[in-house]
Formats: sequence, structure tokens, C-alpha cells
Amino acid sequence: MRFLSLDQITFRLPVHIGAVLRLSSKIVHTTSPHSEVDGEAKAHIMVRAEVEEVETGVSCIHNLKH
Repeated sequence: MRFLSLDQITFRLPVHIGAVLRLSSKIVHTTSPHSEVDGEAKAHIMVRAEVEEVETGVSCIHNLKH
């Protein structure tokens, strides 16, 4: 398996300077090498962006990208 591309990540809300940005990801779907035309396995990954405001300690999810 090799890296092919990365889609852009768009945030629903602005991320302020000084805030803590946490990106977490997980594999949500894979294909077997033989099911693809190029013969390579592929993985679809979901990325979650969580932003914490340092002054208040409040966290919220700013996006879920598939």
C-alpha cells in the first residue's frame, strides 16, 4: 500500500491562534489488492479535528472528514 492523495480539510469554525488542534484518524474501509484495477489495496481514512480553547478548556469538534 502506498500514499496516493489527501483531500483538503475544511473546518466548520475558525481555529484561533493559540488553540490546541488535535487531529485523530481511523481506517473506515479497505479494499483488497486484487479488487482494484491497478492491483493495489486502498484505505479510506476518517479524520476528526478537535479544537480546545486554552483559556477556557472548552473543546469542540470542528470537522469529520471521510
